[in-house]
Amino acid sequence: ESAPLILSSDGVFSGPAATSSQQSPSPPPPPSPASARHRARSHHHMASRLVQVSAVIFVLATVASVGHFAPGSATRLVLGARMPDYSGVDAGYGTVMRGEDVREPEPKGPQADEGSCSDVLLFLPGAGDPGRPPPDLPSRLGAYVVASLAATYTDMALVLLEDAADSTSVGCPDDTVQEHGSSFHFDGHYKIFPRGLSTLVRHPAWLSRGCGPPCPGKYGYGDWLRQSYSASGGTDIPGAASVLCEESASNVLVVTSESVFAYFRQLLPEMADRTSGESIRRAHGWAVNLGAAEDEAAIMSTLQGEDDIMDYAEALAARTGIPMLQPWISRDVQSFVAEHHMESWMSGNKPAIYKPEYQVPLAEYLVRFREVKCGTHHTYVATQHPFAVRDEVLSLPSIRGGRRTVPDKRRKRCLGFTFKVGPTPGDGGRVRNPTCRDRYDETIATVAELMVLARSSILVGDLSTSEGRLARFFR
Repeated sequence: ESAPLILSSDGVFSGPAATSSQQSPSPPPPPSPASARHRARSHHHMASRLVQVSAVIFVLATVASVGHFAPGSATRLVLGARMPDYSGVDAGYGTVMRGEDVREPEPKGPQADEGSCSDVLLFLPGAGDPGRPPPDLPSRLGAYVVASLAATYTDMALVLLEDAADSTSVGCPDDTVQEHGSSFHFDGHYKIFPRGLSTLVRHPAWLSRGCGPPCPGKYGYGDWLRQSYSASGGTDIPGAASVLCEESASNVLVVTSESVFAYFRQLLPEMADRTSGESIRRAHGWAVNLGAAEDEAAIMSTLQGEDDIMDYAEALAARTGIPMLQPWISRDVQSFVAEHHMESWMSGNKPAIYKPEYQVPLAEYLVRFREVKCGTHHTYVATQHPFAVRDEVLSLPSIRGGRRTVPDKRRKRCLGFTFKVGPTPGDGGRVRNPTCRDRYDETIATVAELMVLARSSILVGDLSTSEGRLARFFR
């Protein structure tokens, strides 16, 4: 029921609820302290907007005064004699962001720093709260981003630890699994295959610092999981269980996809503090760990206000390219995009709508384009309800050239639309009793959709969902 908040070219918000802007063909430099201070306050208090977004419909793009929001595993893939050929995969599909917008930080490994594995943030992406279903894929990806922000601020190695029994939550690539009816087994040539989120995410060395799971002789996945649950009793740092690992001389904080948000929230006051020399040095080091140049790190260390600081940190994190994608994911997303003719949105030439729910009519999304640009918009609609959206499209007023427009007579002359409704597995909902391959197809469709939301020229969307919050991060 809230009206949108529109971000004008001078970086100032107007209206009670959401945002607008236009994506540049190349990434502008990070904002100056002056422009950063004029950036909009959205009054949510999350580590980043990945935790909570209260507005309903947002219009997102990028303008120079705001800066460009451009955005790997401890588990390694070991292959036998038969190695899949990834030579034909476009490098632009290696991250959700466009490849030309990515700038990875230099690795900081044990060879460069003898103490780089002495402090470890151990992240269990497949684990949620006890007694609750495991988090879905967008939630895991959001938690991964938040864990990356926390690890770089605290100057810790971020190590992923997957449940060895979780071989199917992200699904099974074609060249790793042979299915037999409802059962499957991994191809014998694949000695070790990444499980859980690591099937999707290629965790980079600059985050892991070359460190593996701590205390390998004493703690397995189940032991670390029990340690993470002990943090809810209030005896440790909020959201994180603290363990001294004598075997590897490591101080370990263990978090899950649920608890990492509580851990991040307790860091927020410290992250936003600029009242002492130590707090300024920490902010500078945080920016450097995220790959900032010296002038960018100087901006980060002098910014004031939690919202501006978090926006700037997220911008730096997004530019690193996280989450980076495994090569088989890149290959299959590229094939999916070609099959469904999504290239124009991937290249940033056309706008997109993200409509995850039934309740808000499609026309409410369409009228937001008037705040950005009149004319004809060839629009991609990402939705989990394609049949319902197609019915809504057919109910819109038609104008010449096969276009549709909005019901509001005052705006009909301004706006025209053609639509491509995004494909989903089965073209209309989740598959019952999905096989490992079905889940993989869902993963590929989800990643392709995130790429559209991140790369499209304009995004109008509901950013209150996990996927919507990720879209804001990438942009």
